[in-house]
Amino acid sequence: MDSSSAPQPVVMTLPYGDSRDEDFSKAIAEYKQREAVGSQGSNLEERLLEELFLRYPTVYIVSADIRDSGKKHGGGSPYVVYVGETNDIRSRTRQHIELDPRTRTDWERLVRFMRNNHDRVCQYIIGDRHFNKSLTLDMENRLMGYMQSVDSVKLVMNRRTNAQDMYYTSDEFDSIFSKAWQTLHQMEPDLFPEEKAILDSALFKASPSASSLTNSGGLKRLFCMCWSR
Repeated sequence: MDSSSAPQPVVMTLPYGDSRDEDFSKAIAEYKQREAVGSQGSNLEERLLEELFLRYPTVYIVSADIRDSGKKHGGGSPYVVYVGETNDIRSRTRQHIELDPRTRTDWERLVRFMRNNHDRVCQYIIGDRHFNKSLTLDMENRLMGYMQSVDSVKLVMNRRTNAQDMYYTSDEFDSIFSKAWQTLHQMEPDLFPEEKAILDSALFKASPSASSLTNSGGLKRLFCMCWSR
């Protein structure tokens, strides 16, 4: 399969905590309405967008801006993020909000923060007709590595990586990923800097994601530190 034929992924945002079916349908309708004419999303019918986001595998990024309100425009690293992939974004969102806080302190803190600061927690959902399980796992894996190298990200909550080998659409992966990252950069450049800046950063070159994400104990300690007031 020729990578030049790889489609343009569609990226939608959804306020975190809105996990009902009607919330997703509303977000898709609003996405369709605000997209510029000629974009990939605007060329898809609303029904097809719902199919893309709700029936195909998706990749998602949950971001929380944890700066104090008085320091909203100050320095530091304000974001805590989690990267995931799923075959059912509605079910996975409910799992993170309702079940994960019972067993993971980091998710308990994130959900508690969300309840008190709903407008400062957001979910970016990436959809593509060429997505399959292996490709979304690769997307998740590279996104984790990129997010660890972003200056404005204080913590990536993921605990392990899951890189894939060869699969049917693996030759499209680089193109699909770069297109998705470019869209994310256009949406929120502070959280998603230009891809070249990531690749050129010393932190990215010196910090393979595998070694830093497998130490779950270290991540737990760091998460508690960054959420403590």
